[in-house]
Amino acid sequence: MKRLIKKSLYKIFVSLFVIFYSFLPQTIVIGQVIDEYSQDNVAPIEEEIIPEESLPQEEVVLPEEETPPVVEEPLVEKPVVNEVVFEEPVIEKPTVEPVEVIKEVMSLPATWVLNGDSATTYDVVKLGKTYIAPQNSRVRVIFTKLPENPTKLTIEEITLTQEEIEATGAVSDMAYDIKTDMIDGTFEYDLVLPSIEEETKVVYAEERKDILTDIKEVTNEIVNEKDILKIEDIDHFTIFIVTGIWPTTSNNSIVDGEGSSQIRWPSGSSTQSGLGFVGKSGLILADLINGQEFILGDLTHYNHPVYSSIVWADLKITLGSPLSKDFTFKVQIDETTNTNNVRNCNSGFQRTDTPCDDKVTFPNSISDQIVTIGGVEYTLIIDGFKRTVEGNTIASFITEEYKDNTASLVGHFVPIGRIIVDKVTDPAGDTQLFTFTTGGEGYKGFTLKDSDTPNSQVLPAGKTYSVNETIPAGWHQTSAICTSSITGENETITALELDAGETITCTFTNTKKTDISITKTDSPDPVNNGGTLTYTLTVNNLSTIPAVNVIVKDTLPTGFSISSVTPSVGNCLDKIASDIQCELGTLAGNTSATVTIVGTVSTTSATISNSATVSTDTPETLTTNNNDSEDTTVNQKGHIIVQKITVPAGDQTVFTTKLTDINGIVIATGTISDSTDYIYDIDAGTYKIIEDVPSGWGATSNPCLNGVTVAAGETKTCIIENKRLPILTIEKVIVGDFVPFSNFSFKVDGVNPTAFESDGNNNIYVVPGQAYAITEVDPGSNYSVSYSSGCLGNLTYEQTATCTITNTKLGSISGTKWEDMNGDGNKDDQDLPILGWVINLDKDADGSIDQTTTTDNNGVYTFSNLLPGTFKVIENTPSSSWNVSFPSAGVNYYTGIILTAGANLTGYDFGNYENGQIKGYKWEDVDGDG
Repeated sequence: MKRLIKKSLYKIFVSLFVIFYSFLPQTIVIGQVIDEYSQDNVAPIEEEIIPEESLPQEEVVLPEEETPPVVEEPLVEKPVVNEVVFEEPVIEKPTVEPVEVIKEVMSLPATWVLNGDSATTYDVVKLGKTYIAPQNSRVRVIFTKLPENPTKLTIEEITLTQEEIEATGAVSDMAYDIKTDMIDGTFEYDLVLPSIEEETKVVYAEERKDILTDIKEVTNEIVNEKDILKIEDIDHFTIFIVTGIWPTTSNNSIVDGEGSSQIRWPSGSSTQSGLGFVGKSGLILADLINGQEFILGDLTHYNHPVYSSIVWADLKITLGSPLSKDFTFKVQIDETTNTNNVRNCNSGFQRTDTPCDDKVTFPNSISDQIVTIGGVEYTLIIDGFKRTVEGNTIASFITEEYKDNTASLVGHFVPIGRIIVDKVTDPAGDTQLFTFTTGGEGYKGFTLKDSDTPNSQVLPAGKTYSVNETIPAGWHQTSAICTSSITGENETITALELDAGETITCTFTNTKKTDISITKTDSPDPVNNGGTLTYTLTVNNLSTIPAVNVIVKDTLPTGFSISSVTPSVGNCLDKIASDIQCELGTLAGNTSATVTIVGTVSTTSATISNSATVSTDTPETLTTNNNDSEDTTVNQKGHIIVQKITVPAGDQTVFTTKLTDINGIVIATGTISDSTDYIYDIDAGTYKIIEDVPSGWGATSNPCLNGVTVAAGETKTCIIENKRLPILTIEKVIVGDFVPFSNFSFKVDGVNPTAFESDGNNNIYVVPGQAYAITEVDPGSNYSVSYSSGCLGNLTYEQTATCTITNTKLGSISGTKWEDMNGDGNKDDQDLPILGWVINLDKDADGSIDQTTTTDNNGVYTFSNLLPGTFKVIENTPSSSWNVSFPSAGVNYYTGIILTAGANLTGYDFGNYENGQIKGYKWEDVDGDG
């Protein structure tokens, strides 16, 4: 369509009252509408018939005398007597109908069947003919494209309501309803309407009710020619027919009518149940792709008592031209056993009083077929059933026995996307079948093997789906990666957010598992203590799948000292603690490798046990054969068992013991902790057990310190007791300052100054039973020092104590003394400081003077190095000739001064003024000369 670009002062209002089965337009309302300009510019259009002399001269052929049959159409409420009239001749006007469009101009008068205000063509319409409304010759329709089976045209003159006139601004209440019941095809036509010679604008509404709310503009090119306007090439709707057949059922052998629109069962029975489908005619394609549900047709369940039945039937729904597309759905019939009493109906869905109701459903309501409309792919979804057109859509159609039950079948089109799942196996081409589970409405589960075509399913867009696989025994999922055809979209198998037109491809890669095992042998067994022992580890690949990155680990037993380790393939790392690790690389299927470990046995145990494990990066079907152990009997020597007892019990401090000969030469060492043993394997002889005592501990008992004699094969026990030394915690507290604790130091018994830790807490061991004294290194004159009782004491084993050293930051109180020259209680520029004035300090305001000071040259006094407390500052008044003016008249003190730690308080000033004198001399003026 072309939009008229010239500005229009006037516009013609066209409203299309669309109903479901007809093409554009069904109703055209014509009236003059003024734009936002003043109505003074409006020239109303009068509905008058064009005078015959105004038409071009042309031969007019009158209709024959015979009157065609009258056809009644109840288009108005009041009864009207029908009559057949002959319209004025339909004439060709080249200025109105272009020659290239009109193939044949009607030369005979068009015959109309009149029914009140309505007129219907007697014959079906033809391509290229001009149909002139008998009510107004300026209303004309010319069809330029028709379907295979065109029908008649009806034009009805109607009247707009006052509300419609006011809503649209129309200045005329006359309108015309132009409609046809043609179906199954695409239509194009030219439309001629009354107009004035001014340029016009055309708008429309698709239903009459939309005149008040949804006015739209016609964008086709509009041609104005004197008193008419012409809109060319209107192609608004495409409509078609829905049909449906039943191609197959769950038991075709008992069904009549497969492949038709109605099936019955059981075959040959006088009483039959069945299913039927009658499709809807005249569906408008433009109405179907807006996501709204529409009625596909009527589904009937012929529900009657039968001796055998089916449980499902396929319904193939065909949408006619222009779609010509089949959509097949499975219809499920839940048949119930009939009884004589409705109370015996136990299906759970009984809704009528007739025993017993059946149920019809669509278990798979989403089609896997697609149709492309306007470049967008759609699929059809069955929403359910409607018992009435205005009723709610229901998922299940409950049908009454002994009755033919009919409901409308409802569906809607949705844009679709695709989810493609591919299977890749290692080794490639393996025939293992994998089962996939899916999530999301309509997404069906499936199976795949490596050689299969990827599973591709068409699904409604705008929804989230998921897919995963059940991993068979002997397989491992290597990866599951999903990619989108839309750049920037990130998809995972648990959240596939499918957009319209999107294709999501998920590739599941699985690796077949291998199976490796390990066996261990020892030689000789038994072995003499101190002798050589050889372990042989054999790794076998029991499968055909190569095992990648095969690693053998052997945890060597205590008392076994390794001499060498030799692999048949790969390499072995050095011994790590008591572990050996050998990397054998890739072990091919049905092959083996060995690791040989040689070492010396030195243990007090009668048996030593050695364990080894094997692993691979390739997933395995079985892992219980990935480890093996071997026990070896050891012929023992003599033993010294060293046991540890700690006080307090249970302490896990590690103690180092040494086995020496009688001369103190170290033979072996060992470590033990409380309640554990260490065993020395020895030849017959005399030995000593000595111990390195850790810090914080004291040795209180060691019976083997001076020697113990052990015979061959004999076992002796040495119990060594250790007690924990007393612990003194030295705690630093600083009041009124925020300096680091490490700025302060302390001494133990007056020696060895030690700085405090950063947290202010130091732990030291003191000698059991010996007095100690903790003092602080002088912190400076700015701090006071106090000690808790724990700073002096005497501790025994296991005891603890805390010494708290507190430093309080000292503060000060100061002020200024001045002479208040004018005695006004204010320090003025002429007021001068007073030197040497005595100021007193009373701590706790108890009436006793604790400190005294005097003012300096600037009149300033200061009380320094004060601990926190409450103070009173008092000035001395040297004589009665001085008076106090500040802090207030007659008050020579400040009381209630609260000093916190480290605070320096100032501003405690005093002002005084001295009483003045007036002096004179009295004499006798003897000579009176003054």
